[in-house]
Amino acid sequence: MTQLILFAACALLSFAWFLVHLLMGGKEVARPLLAADLPDIVLQTLYLCWHFTSASIAAMAAFFAMAIWFGTPPYAVAGTLLAAAFVLVGVVIAPLKGWRYRTIPQGWLFVPIAAMGVAGLMLG
Repeated sequence: MTQLILFAACALLSFAWFLVHLLMGGKEVARPLLAADLPDIVLQTLYLCWHFTSASIAAMAAFFAMAIWFGTPPYAVAGTLLAAAFVLVGVVIAPLKGWRYRTIPQGWLFVPIAAMGVAGLMLG
């Protein structure tokens, strides 16, 4: 695969996970969160973090798209590092907390993006 194809796959998959986050996450996470009886500081912080995640996944897709558009691999470095951070957090925290990946698999969704990003950068 060429670098361009790998970065395009990263951009598309990141954008797909962004849509999944908005559509499924909004319904299954954000709405119940807003309906929860939590202290304002907890509810508002968690809701803000949900939006930070939305922005981060959108930025990941944009970084890979910009790497293609401008032909500048440093954008892909940013997208790859962001995907790798999502993998690290998502894959490591679950077992440390005794959580099942069946319940919280999100970190694994970013493994292909991080791997293809690294592969694409190695081609450049």
